[in-house]
Amino acid sequence: MNICLISREYPPETGWGGIGTYTYNMAHALAQNKNHVTVISCSSDFSTDYFDKKVHVFRIKTPNPHFVGNCLKHSCAVFNKLSQLCDDFDLIEAPEFRAEGLVSVYHLDVPLITRLHTPTYLLNKLSIKKNSFRFHSRLLNDHLLNFLEKAQTTQSAGVTAPSKAILDEIAMAWKIKTSNIKIIPNGIDVKRIRSIKTDDFIEAISTGPAYIAYVGRVEARKGVLILAMALPFVFEKFPNLKVLFIGDYNPFRNDDEKKIVLNLNFKHRNNIIFTGYVKENHKLSLIKGAKLVVLPSLWEAFGYTCLEAMALSKTVIATRGSGFEEIIEDTTSGFLVRPNDYKDLQKRIVACLENECLLRSIENAAGQRAQDFDVTKISQACNMYYKEIKQNRSKR
Repeated sequence: MNICLISREYPPETGWGGIGTYTYNMAHALAQNKNHVTVISCSSDFSTDYFDKKVHVFRIKTPNPHFVGNCLKHSCAVFNKLSQLCDDFDLIEAPEFRAEGLVSVYHLDVPLITRLHTPTYLLNKLSIKKNSFRFHSRLLNDHLLNFLEKAQTTQSAGVTAPSKAILDEIAMAWKIKTSNIKIIPNGIDVKRIRSIKTDDFIEAISTGPAYIAYVGRVEARKGVLILAMALPFVFEKFPNLKVLFIGDYNPFRNDDEKKIVLNLNFKHRNNIIFTGYVKENHKLSLIKGAKLVVLPSLWEAFGYTCLEAMALSKTVIATRGSGFEEIIEDTTSGFLVRPNDYKDLQKRIVACLENECLLRSIENAAGQRAQDFDVTKISQACNMYYKEIKQNRSKR
């Protein structure tokens, strides 16, 4: 099949988060599965195209995506690029976030599938306080973005979701029949993750005192402050333990959360390390050296970091009530705690650190569970769904 994946996020230049990880992994897995794969992404500098192994990548220069006018400009630019290519694509896939495929879904006679990640309204619900200045200043802009994202999704030939958690959320919010959304989990390249080599800098950290790792953007919706409240009790039990916060800061709040974390743990502030942004291989190396990985998000559509840690045979403590529940088998391949409950979190961290035998058992099961999400297997499910959508369009 001739497949085009649309995504602003595509490593390395724009590999900002989960959408970029998904697009990269899926593009290469589909290409390995004898498909012709094109990716249309963006660039902050200039438009270009190149081959990333078997994947043909086109980058178009587009403006800041946070404003609805710029999102429409980008969607038009994507449509223009697709029209120029004239590659007779069998199928196009685009994320719902920022409505990148909106113009194309209305004006191209090619089936477009929308991939659900986390739409603007849900991202704001998790990260912006109601009645705050930021909430009111972005109200109209984000209402319009929600309208565009919903329009693209409801007009698509097909819709996929990485988890039942995000399927149920979107189906209810946007009044879409759940039967019209196909669950296809996100996939990871297990072999590549396990082959990551440790450099000297990471080796120095990994061979020092034992540490637990938080991985993700340092912001409230990821549960950073819940972890900060849990740590004093943990440090009382394990005064030499180090805690690594691996990830960049919220661009709207700078390092505000970092200051709160350190203030809540003033007595043990020297035990806490903030790495800031680190490259992918450094991140995986730091995860590999951790005693355990803590992901206390208030809600997640899926959880790539969780899977990556499990692929490295790490014990992960994550939260109930979202996509984590569809990855971790509680007390078998990891642990789930109540979101927004620092006491539940601190008890589980201490219980893990006090029981090495338990950790070894969970680590073995986690490594095996991660293989269920290998991108080669997931891409085959994607391929089957793509063919189904193409056949349905042909029958019209």
